[in-house]
Amino acid sequence: MKSWEKERNSVGSYKEEIKELEGMSSAVVKEDQEVDMSRAINKLEAVSGINVSKQSTVTTETNVFFLEKSMRIYFSGKESQIVDFLWKLGESDSLVRVSEMRVRPDKNRYKLEGWMELTASYQKNVIAPVVTVTPSAQAKVDS
Repeated sequence: MKSWEKERNSVGSYKEEIKELEGMSSAVVKEDQEVDMSRAINKLEAVSGINVSKQSTVTTETNVFFLEKSMRIYFSGKESQIVDFLWKLGESDSLVRVSEMRVRPDKNRYKLEGWMELTASYQKNVIAPVVTVTPSAQAKVDS
């Protein structure tokens, strides 16, 4: 009974913690999710040096808490470039991960080529931040 009462009294702090976690930087408004995902992939592509020859359109799946956006990229590059891309993807703060990957040697056997299914999970029902505009800021925008 004491254990139950202790947990019952903690409900308020749990709700506050949930609100805090929901407001962390992983929240991206729905309109910006695909752009956010593409930007993260393009940045890693440029830094690692792999060549992305084709990107598929973004597909969306949903569950109770998250929207999962997926995109397939077709790539080629040296082994070290592909490993660098994967390493940087894992250590970055983006929400993108590799959900499936196929790799094979190219025709000349100098590079590797293949495709990756990249998936990003975004919070469902994100509320866009409210931006207030002061009259002086509005005047600067108008001029």
